[in-house]
Amino acid sequence: RYTAPAREPEAVTLVKSRPTILRYLEDIVDAAEYELMLSLTPSLLERFESTLRSRREAGIATEILLSPAADAPAPEEFDYDAVASTVKGRRGITTPVAAVADGDYSMYATRESVRGAADRYGVIFNRSELGFLVSAFLNTVLWTTADEIASDDSELPFPRRYGTIRRCISDLVALDGEFYATIEGREVESGDSWVVQGRVETVSFGPNREVATLVVMTEDGPVDVGGQVAAYEDIEAYEIRVGRDAPPTV
Repeated sequence: RYTAPAREPEAVTLVKSRPTILRYLEDIVDAAEYELMLSLTPSLLERFESTLRSRREAGIATEILLSPAADAPAPEEFDYDAVASTVKGRRGITTPVAAVADGDYSMYATRESVRGAADRYGVIFNRSELGFLVSAFLNTVLWTTADEIASDDSELPFPRRYGTIRRCISDLVALDGEFYATIEGREVESGDSWVVQGRVETVSFGPNREVATLVVMTEDGPVDVGGQVAAYEDIEAYEIRVGRDAPPTV
């Protein structure tokens, strides 16, 4: 008698069924613990509105990109603040559907996949470092080529957790005062795991947000921190925690 072993979840999954793609999209939204970034159609925003509201109420920092922007409801017609901290619109119909929870669990799907067309596929990165591919694409290609529709000026409480360094830097650039950070990551040259703690000295973006650097003053001196697959900095950050009075504990 042969019994097939239990199958572990794949790091990368290719799906072609529209219902399966939408199920994964909902699962990623539900799985977020502190950070959520989405590229949706206006119809998908309507479909997941109640779920996004509950996630927002739970304190999840949410950014949403809608396309085509011409079909997005006007701010006076839709309560964007109830579903996201920032909403942007992007013109045209070429923008894919994508979602990233906490910087790692993510998906990328063609626009056709949610319309039920013949050319349907979606790629799921199941809690994988490869989720960075979707996160980087959203941050540097899509987000920078979209126009703001709505933004909630109310601040999330500190300490805060970030799965993407670009969102962390965007927040710190917009806020006044002194900040302290705890970064979990690895040393760029050796690959050794590191935990860096100290006061945030400087934050900066390169052109088009392609390079994002955070400098933390530790007991041993300044340490340059970059995002995933960092090359210019000392440390590649997996997760960043920021506090007002002292480095947050892990």
